[in-house]
Amino acid sequence: MVRCSRGHPVFSNMYPSDGAGHGDLDRMVSIVGTMTAQQLEFARDGVCSNCYGEMTSAIEVGEVMHTI
Repeated sequence: MVRCSRGHPVFSNMYPSDGAGHGDLDRMVSIVGTMTAQQLEFARDGVCSNCYGEMTSAIEVGEVMHTI
């Protein structure tokens, strides 16, 4: 899980249900890809994409979660 110092999830790519009914799969994948790229750019610049507060990056090794 990637979070800013205020606990906001930095990477949370959920496609809005309103948009899901108006596009095809290729369009949805493209939009999620764009959203992910934007979130990565914010993180790279040290900015939380939710609250726009400052954040620092660190890698912590922990338990791996798998969901099915």
